[in-house]
Amino acid sequence: METQGNKTSSGKGHAHTHTHSHAGAEHSHSHSHSDADHAHGESAAKAPEKASGAMTKAIYALLGILVLLVLLNSALTAYLAMKLDARIAMEKEAARPASLSVFVLGAGAACPDCFPLNAMVSQLTQQKVNATLRDVAALSQEAAGLPAVGKLPAIIVSGETSKTPELASFFSSAGFVPKGGYMVLETPTAPYYDVAEGRVRGIVAPTVLFAPASCSNCVGAGELVRQLTYYGIRMSAERNLTFGSAEEASAIAKYNVTILPAILLSDEISAYGTGFSVGKPQADGKVLFEPLSPVYYDVRTAKPVGELSLTFVADQSCSECYNVSRHLAILAGYGVTPVSAQTLDISSAAGREFVSKYNVTRVPTFTLSSGASFYASLGQVWPSVGTVEADGTYVFRNVGVMGKYKNLINGTVIAGQG
Repeated sequence: METQGNKTSSGKGHAHTHTHSHAGAEHSHSHSHSDADHAHGESAAKAPEKASGAMTKAIYALLGILVLLVLLNSALTAYLAMKLDARIAMEKEAARPASLSVFVLGAGAACPDCFPLNAMVSQLTQQKVNATLRDVAALSQEAAGLPAVGKLPAIIVSGETSKTPELASFFSSAGFVPKGGYMVLETPTAPYYDVAEGRVRGIVAPTVLFAPASCSNCVGAGELVRQLTYYGIRMSAERNLTFGSAEEASAIAKYNVTILPAILLSDEISAYGTGFSVGKPQADGKVLFEPLSPVYYDVRTAKPVGELSLTFVADQSCSECYNVSRHLAILAGYGVTPVSAQTLDISSAAGREFVSKYNVTRVPTFTLSSGASFYASLGQVWPSVGTVEADGTYVFRNVGVMGKYKNLINGTVIAGQG
């Protein structure tokens, strides 16, 4: 009974314990579920908060980037606007004419024949400039404030003389030189007024030495004067010395004159500097100017030099052949003016003799007498167009350059090149 009782008791106890354990387990399980659910609830509640925070950060980042872009764009726009303004200002400045003050210092009544600078002033004002022109008396108070010059007339320029490369190049090429912040141009050639000497330089006094009247074909003294004028030489009244006079004989001996006519130029010719290189300089500063080409009188031989005769050789049966008289104008270009001329036809006895003597095979043509050797310019071209024979006669051979001609060997007419 006891054992039974004990068993029963024990079984009841076990059951109680089991029931208690089971209940504890349930309680524990229930408590675990409650914690998990609570944790899950907290996580679920915090997730939207995290997402919202991330979104806010992204929005702020985007706003920051946008603000930065706006600032960069504003800065770039401002920079480009500044560059454009600078470019426009630069172009406006480049387009603006240079502002210049141009002072023209003349010699006035002291030198009415002085080389004028009007043309240079005109060239200057035609540049891209806004020029104020002022005529200034050379010895005035206003002139005293300008750079000193040695020659008059002169041009003195102040202002934006180097505003553009083109303007700077103009001043340089025109002969202006920088001087004390100005650009200065003194008269480039005589006559001019020498400020230091207080007188006019470059008015040359000519003394004409005449050839004898017997040299009727000699170049005239008037032609020599015209040649000097062509070179820009200003001269006073001429002093004439006749051939055979004691004065001319003395001048011939003193200056070793070998050719007449000639002109003895006073030492004022030195005012022209190296710009005048024609003539023979003398020990006293004078220059002996002689004819540039014949005909002239040779003092040593007492004979004319350069007189020559011209002979045309033609074939009257060749109506197609070029007009041989065209050679006259060409010869004049070389300073050759024959003192006599004749035409020989190849059908005449004189013509046949001439053709045979100089071996003429093409007509028309011409010949010049030996006096042609004194014409230097003609001598330079003659080897390309003709020959010089043993007796000194110049024979024109290159007839094809003139036009149609006749070949005397076979009698045919050739077209030529003229």
